[in-house]
Amino acid sequence: MVVCLALALLEVLHPAAYDGQADWVPLHVGLLVLYLALGATLWTQRSDALFRVALVAFSVANAVFLVVDGLLAPDDANVLWPTLLANVTGAAWSLTLLALAAPPLWLMAAVWLAFVSNVPLLSRGVAIAGVAWLGYRGGASAIPAALLVFASTLRQHVGPEAALGLVLVAVALAWRRSPRAGSDPAAACPPSAA
Repeated sequence: MVVCLALALLEVLHPAAYDGQADWVPLHVGLLVLYLALGATLWTQRSDALFRVALVAFSVANAVFLVVDGLLAPDDANVLWPTLLANVTGAAWSLTLLALAAPPLWLMAAVWLAFVSNVPLLSRGVAIAGVAWLGYRGGASAIPAALLVFASTLRQHVGPEAALGLVLVAVALAWRRSPRAGSDPAAACPPSAA
């Protein structure tokens, strides 16, 4: 998916902190436009309530964060509330990807709670265990769900980690569209697996 890959490029170019760069505002305008385009694209992927609510929460929180922290007040980026808004955005992004993957609820809850605990090794460990379980239960048809589950534990917005997450989302979406994969996003988790 072109939007994911363009976002991944911008995430790699995104500096960790503002230090007067002339490209700070254009970069955030690009991120804002592309994340809104990604939200519109993802909207068509599933129609269940959890996914749609998580996607809307992410889209709103991310847009507000990008406007406030990236466009309006880059010099004041060290105040507390943009950090809190960034945390809400990250939690909503994680939940969006998990809901898109559509694993069993217990797996979704375990991965999401590990992610919001803010212990990266814990969340990645839980995600890897979940990915292994999905692969065991679903075989190759579980690959898109597994990629999304792992991507849900990668921090969103800045740097190579965010870029990797977007590349995983792009691969998962492309895999689902391929003729070898079914169009049912829950195919990786048949009812007997839940």
